[in-house]
Amino acid sequence: MIVGCYSIDLYCDFGPHPVGYGFPHQFTGQTEAVCFREARKKGWRIYRKQGKAKCPRCVAALIKREE
Repeated sequence: MIVGCYSIDLYCDFGPHPVGYGFPHQFTGQTEAVCFREARKKGWRIYRKQGKAKCPRCVAALIKREE
């Protein structure tokens, strides 16, 4: 039997983070799209063209600044 899986490890490219914030955040699935979908459900913003990602904590801070 052949089993395949795709995995992404996300690090936040924005803002300072506390020491124990827990990077990388890992997402697994059958395809890259499934991994990105799961990450977005958890609050991540992924900028594929720039090759960057923003963690849920930084996304919340951005939304708060915009208000």
